[in-house]
Amino acid sequence: MNNQELRIEILLEEVVKKRASDLHIQVGLPPMLRIDGSLMPAAGTQPLDEPAVERLVFQILDEDQRQILLKDKEFDFSFAFGTLGRFRVNAFHERGNLAAALRLIPNEIKSASELGMPPVVNTFADFP
Repeated sequence: MNNQELRIEILLEEVVKKRASDLHIQVGLPPMLRIDGSLMPAAGTQPLDEPAVERLVFQILDEDQRQILLKDKEFDFSFAFGTLGRFRVNAFHERGNLAAALRLIPNEIKSASELGMPPVVNTFADFP
């Protein structure tokens, strides 16, 4: 898929489908997914140029948010992606180029055992 056809929704769907924790968008690299702590390029993508990064990031910003980002050179926000989840976003400028890191905030809260926590953690809720 070329950069002109790439839409942020396609990337966010891949984040959810592959259970990635993060999506990183920056000039010179393809969109990168963080899966189990490792970065890997999103399927079928190629390195992004500045207009492609700007287009992807601006797809999730309204006009007021765009103005804040352009003025302050960074902007933190969150947004809902349909029923699939929410994302926390840090949009910023790195070496003069726009970039963004999007973290998936899952709809489901994992149990302590699913997170690999010791059983003693379950007793914490019993304390006043």
